[in-house]
Amino acid sequence: MTRTILLSIIFTFLAFHASSQNQSDQVDIQWGPSMTVSRVKPMSQIIGYDATGVYTLRRVIQRKNGFTSQSDIILEHYDKGLSLTKSLEIQLKGPKKKRNYEYATQLGGEIYLFSSSQDMSSKQMILFVQKIDKKTLQLKGEKRIAQVSSLKKDLFKRGSFQITISKNSSKVLILGNPTFEKDKNEKFTLSVFD
Repeated sequence: MTRTILLSIIFTFLAFHASSQNQSDQVDIQWGPSMTVSRVKPMSQIIGYDATGVYTLRRVIQRKNGFTSQSDIILEHYDKGLSLTKSLEIQLKGPKKKRNYEYATQLGGEIYLFSSSQDMSSKQMILFVQKIDKKTLQLKGEKRIAQVSSLKKDLFKRGSFQITISKNSSKVLILGNPTFEKDKNEKFTLSVFD
């Protein structure tokens, strides 16, 4: 009985494995030039692409007093041959202090960067969005789009955001997580943007 079940499982696995392999004569793999990357500036995301090439983002890792921070970013553009054409290091900052990088994405042919900042005077974590100029890789303008209560300075206890893009890239869902308060119901906010 055990042998019959085991053989059934093996044949089922082999059938799925054989049917999942597709062959195509139209696959074209293109390798770009080799490059050396610093361990403190790893590539973390491919943001988007257009007719000119691919846009990527690197995080700048800084170690200070035993802590690691990653607020600075490097935006890069690679041409169709995968050669680097532009690179710009950006310090995320607002009027008063540095901001935290949250997310970057391409929507409707434009590239957007989301960052957050904690305002202890109003006890709020605020989410901002900025458009990235594709020609210069500079950040343009800023718009405050969400906020949640943030009662603690501690990184793991303050308010936070999660950003999700719809499958057709037409909408952005922002889940705001306020600071959790002991002995109270957990709260959250949902915001949808076009």
